[in-house]
Amino acid sequence: MAKEIELDHDEYREVVDLEHPHSFDHSEPNAKFILLIGIGTLITLAVTVAGIQFYFDATMNNEIQEVVLAPESQSLRDLHNREDLELTNYKYIDRQKGTVSLPINRAMELFIKEAAEDRFQYPTKPAPYKTPEQIAAAAAAAAAAAAAKAPPVAAAGGEVK
Repeated sequence: MAKEIELDHDEYREVVDLEHPHSFDHSEPNAKFILLIGIGTLITLAVTVAGIQFYFDATMNNEIQEVVLAPESQSLRDLHNREDLELTNYKYIDRQKGTVSLPINRAMELFIKEAAEDRFQYPTKPAPYKTPEQIAAAAAAAAAAAAAKAPPVAAAGGEVK
């Protein structure tokens, strides 16, 4: 005869066959243990994702630094050399017109000298500004002049006033 055990629960009675080959555990699961396992899994997952993201960002920044920012290409060096040559040497732009290119340092010296002597070819003095009273007076004078030049208007009776 098989061994049986009776479990008395508050609402029902259960008979358990202890020798049945497909028997299962009839006890209640440990909820606190399952909760701790779940929380631990979530924390481990979050730390892993953050670590992978940090590693990816660091690797990407290093790769950008090595490939894009660090090496100065030969074409960039050539460009800088051409710019330096343009900025530091005299040369003719048009010999017949007498147009020349000056080194930047000499051009700045001449600019400062012309500014001190007030010899600019274009106006550099600030325009005088008008006060609100001057603007109102000018508007009133313009209105009076326009009224004085206006042709006479015929009245309803045909008389010109």
